[in-house]
Amino acid sequence: MERLFENAPEIISAAAKSPLGLFALMILVLAVLGFFFFRQASERTRVTIFLLMFIGVVAFGIAIFSASSHPSGESLVPSKEIEQLSDQKLAERQAQLEQKLREMEDALERAKEKGQQSESAQELPTQYVNIAGTWYGGGVSYLIQQIGSALTIQEISAIYGVTAVGQGTINGHDISFSYNTALGTRGSALLKLSADGRQITGTFTDFVSGLSWPTILYR
Repeated sequence: MERLFENAPEIISAAAKSPLGLFALMILVLAVLGFFFFRQASERTRVTIFLLMFIGVVAFGIAIFSASSHPSGESLVPSKEIEQLSDQKLAERQAQLEQKLREMEDALERAKEKGQQSESAQELPTQYVNIAGTWYGGGVSYLIQQIGSALTIQEISAIYGVTAVGQGTINGHDISFSYNTALGTRGSALLKLSADGRQITGTFTDFVSGLSWPTILYR
């Protein structure tokens, strides 16, 4: 028992590295506490306490596994997944993303020229909410460029650089994107701009895994 207490910091540190480790540690701690606190209680009391502790452990386990079933954070590319790419592979993927971004930006320029031609023909231009600029969420930043209703977006990590690019449209306060990531995956985003124009909420959906997760962006 003394060795158990001496090694407690190492045990806790190791267990905290994964949901399963944390779950196992919680069961072990509750079992030890239950034994010392209720070993002299009546059988009925011990059974009641056991049932309450069991329900608590099950509820906590469900919460852990539910949270771990989604990609960590709110970003399109979780850091723990991009860390698995070699430097060379990451550079290749980022070069591909930059090429896609250039193609998207060219499309925006063509849309801008088309809009200018419409104005010269004395057509009344449609007004759209401007969301261009830098947004933040999930520990990364998102650079959005906009011409009319057309949008491009870049996910930028302070450590890895550009990790995803996409293009989409805005219609009123509804925003939609399709995107490609440095992991080689594709997905879509269905988002909504808040009434004050300072927050974007919605969901990202990965086409490879089929998973969807919520996101909140601020500026």
